[in-house]
Amino acid sequence: MRNGYLTELVFINNLNGKKFCEINLLLQELIQTLYPKIKKKDLITAYKYEKHAKVDVVVIVKGRKKGLSIKSGSKNSVHLEKNDKFINYLKRNSFKESEKLLKYLYSDGTANNTGVIRMSSEEYKKDHQEEIKEINKELEKIHEILIKRFLMQTDVNYRVTVDAIVLGVANDFIWATKEEILKYLCNKKIESTGVHVRGLFLQNWDKNLKYNPKYEKCREYVQVKWYSLFDDIIIIMCERNKCFENKQADSVEYKKKNSAFTKFFKFIWSS
Repeated sequence: MRNGYLTELVFINNLNGKKFCEINLLLQELIQTLYPKIKKKDLITAYKYEKHAKVDVVVIVKGRKKGLSIKSGSKNSVHLEKNDKFINYLKRNSFKESEKLLKYLYSDGTANNTGVIRMSSEEYKKDHQEEIKEINKELEKIHEILIKRFLMQTDVNYRVTVDAIVLGVANDFIWATKEEILKYLCNKKIESTGVHVRGLFLQNWDKNLKYNPKYEKCREYVQVKWYSLFDDIIIIMCERNKCFENKQADSVEYKKKNSAFTKFFKFIWSS
């Protein structure tokens, strides 16, 4: 059984059937942000969501559903989609550089994966910077809807969308809400030689440069990676913590309840 699936099951076990006052402090911080009016004795339900969705765990409090995307490990892959489906989606949103993007993904001189000589990403980027700049210019025009598609899944087929991304394991994790992530990434501008949407990078799932039949189908998928996932969520959490402290600076109740979570991230940010 894969580690990610086990992590999801532990999250569910730590939430399902528990009263809010019974879960650990880290989970309380997360759940209270998603449900600001939750009370100590409110019951929490949690279950594993269906396969192949952005949402891994669904949480229910008083009939209201929230979706959690649980990330563990260091691969930082956040989206995988067939090339043709993705290109059709881009075209529906007035994207004008489909052929150049396909050539970038295949890196074999063609837009239909029929080239004989395949190049690595670094080789292709070295000789095609002008084309990559044109691709990025077009992607930038629709960056917000792409961030939502890559991270939160807004397809109509999905009844629950991601309300928060959680990185880590059940008793040791960091997290950010969809609103925080969207705001942060929409304001994040970077310089890069690769194809990207703000801090999210597009690439071929596997270029299969050695023509291994086992991996040939991977060439037909676009993969999106969030390389700075950990760092970005840490920044988001520290900014949230600063805002909360500013609002609660004079609150006696806050000073009494200043959590281990808050102290921990103060240490992380200052070290």
